[in-house]
Parts: sequence; structure tokens; C-alpha cells
Amino acid sequence: MKAKESFLPQSMRSVFHEIYIYLIGICVVCVSVWLIIALFFYNSTLSGFGIFGTFGEHYYTGKIIGFIKYVIGFIPELFLFMCLGRFGLSLLSSNITKESAPEYNFLRGFVALCFGVSGLGLISKSGCWGGYAGAVVYADIVSLVPKFVLPIGILFIVLFVWLSAKLLHIKLSHLIAISKTVWNITKWVLSVFHLTTPPENIISKPDEVEDIVPEKIIKPLRRRKKRNTETEQTISTDFEYELPPPELLEKSDFGKNVVTPEFRQTAILLQEHFEEYNIFGKVVGIKPGPIVTQYEFEREPGTRVAKFEELSRDMALAMGTEKIRISPISGSIYIGIEMRNRQPQTIKYQTIISNPSFVDSKFSIPLALGVNISGEPMYYDLAKMPHMLI
Repeated sequence: MKAKESFLPQSMRSVFHEIYIYLIGICVVCVSVWLIIALFFYNSTLSGFGIFGTFGEHYYTGKIIGFIKYVIGFIPELFLFMCLGRFGLSLLSSNITKESAPEYNFLRGFVALCFGVSGLGLISKSGCWGGYAGAVVYADIVSLVPKFVLPIGILFIVLFVWLSAKLLHIKLSHLIAISKTVWNITKWVLSVFHLTTPPENIISKPDEVEDIVPEKIIKPLRRRKKRNTETEQTISTDFEYELPPPELLEKSDFGKNVVTPEFRQTAILLQEHFEEYNIFGKVVGIKPGPIVTQYEFEREPGTRVAKFEELSRDMALAMGTEKIRISPISGSIYIGIEMRNRQPQTIKYQTIISNPSFVDSKFSIPLALGVNISGEPMYYDLAKMPHMLI
């Protein structure tokens, strides 16, 4: 059976696909920015959802914002629009496929939204801060445990802030840096009117810099001169070399146990193409790797293994990839189908050397080589491989 031919080559299809993703990302970011601006300038006196008056009527954007604000409140609505903007930025940076299970992020966002609505509804007296949903939660909690309404609300607010920071990639160091910058700018503006002294980190003395730099340069020179005068037997051991921390290196985004929707779609296509050659079965396992992914295929009884090996080239053409490796998995009843990922991922060195298997290894000279097809890190003892040193 002939494989399906495409009108455009693979390179042009990938370019058009990237352009399509970028355009969607730009649209999503623009929509989120527009919604955030419209939220801050929302006029509650105009006629809209749940509001009737003679001062004018909202446009469609105002009606949408009024409806969401009525249901969940101002702060959860702002969080929702910020998550929408972050999703658009991830599309623009081509990180949507590298993230660990996008549906997991959607679930975390929904849970964070529920915590925010419930917490804001509980800490307000009438439950109006969390919208209509917050008022419902407030009424239920008051009827069940009226003495613990405020502690439960504070707990929900803390969980909401924690999950929001995780989703939006906001760290405590970022907030501290922003607060310091705002404070320094405020002091500098006040110093212009002679209301306070200017901050030290903005106006620095050049003489202090000149005094500090020579000290750092002179000290090592003096130590070297002292060591040159001493013999080899009296070498000082006061200074011990400390390895730099692994945090200086970049960390990988690859997750060995993360099965993305792309892998599931590939598994479905494998089953369909095998059925075209009268081979029936199903994919029962997926082992993602940074470059190659292994699919475990359970064949129907009576299907010969040699038939799979004969179809390796035909399946490669059908799946649109360069090469497919098909072989039985040792110690298992499944057939292993190894395919190259459409978007290979790079394994960064920090992920490998931060693994407890490397840190607690008993090797004389541990050597980190990378990961295998299943994503497991591979370590060897260089002391047992002298041919590698030559």
C-alpha cells in the first residue's frame, strides 16, 4: 500500500507550523493584555451583566468582564487573564511542547482559581470579594464551621498565592528585587526635592571601587610570592578548592515520565498503520526519551515477530520519519517500536550531576555521559576505563 504523500515537503510544513503557533501566541497575548486593561478600567456604573442604569451601556468586552467578575471576583479574574497571557508567551517562545503535561497546568490553574475564590469569599464579611461563587462558599462554611471561617479563608489565600506563583513563574527573589527598585526610585525622586538622601546604589563613589579592586588583586599575588619561597614539603594547605555549585548550570526541561498528547497521537497512528498491513494490536506503554521514544506494542496471538521486522521501512514512510527500529523487548511479551521525536530535547548537565546516583556514587572518578533511551542517567567510572584517557 502506498504511503500518503504530502503536497509540501517536511521542512516547509514545519516552518508553516511554527508561524501558525507564533500567530496564535501573539493573538492570545494581545487578548490577555486587552482584557487586563479593560478589567482595570471597568466602569461598574454602566449597564451590563447584572447592572441596569441610565449612564450608558457596556460594550461586549465590558459585558464579558462583568460576567466573570460577578461569578469569581476581581483578583481571581485578574489571575485568569494573567494565566492566559502566560500561555500565549509560552507559544511565542516555543515552550508549549517542552512543558510537562499542559493539561496538568490547566488543572493546577483551576485548583488555584477555586482556592482564590473561596479564600477571598471567606475573609470578606459578606463573601463579595470572591464573587457569587465566593458568597456561596462563605454561606456553606458559615453553616458548617462558623468559628473557623477566617483561618480557613487565610489557608485558602496562602494556597492560592503559592499555586499562582508556581503557574506564573514568580519567585520571592523577583518580588524583593522589584520592591527594592521601586524603593530606590522613590527615594531618588524625593531626593530631587531635597526631602531625603539619594540611595547609595544609584550614586556610588568611584574611589571606593578603586580601593576594593586592588585588594582582591593584591592578595593572590602576595600569596603566590610566599608560596614560591617555600619548599614543596612546607606547602600550605589552608586553602581548599571548592567545586562550584551545580545551580550555575542550566537545568533540563525534560521529564522522563511525562507523556504528552503528541506521544499519544503517535501511538494511535501506529495502531492504525499496523492495521493497514493486517497486524492488529494496541500500544500499552510509552517510554519517552529526549531523542527517541519507545512504544510498547501488544500484538494479537498468532502474529509472527518477523512480520514486524519486514515492515520497518514501510512504517517509517507511513509515519513520516527517517527510520523506525522494531524489535522484541527482552523479558517481555511486547514489541518495542523506537521512533525519533519530532522535537528532540537537550539534556542539560545540571540535571545529570544533581542526581543522587551521581552525588552518592562510589566511583573513583565518576563520569556522567547522558541518559539512555528511557531517560535514565548513565554514569561510569573513568578509573576503570583507562582507554578513555588516551
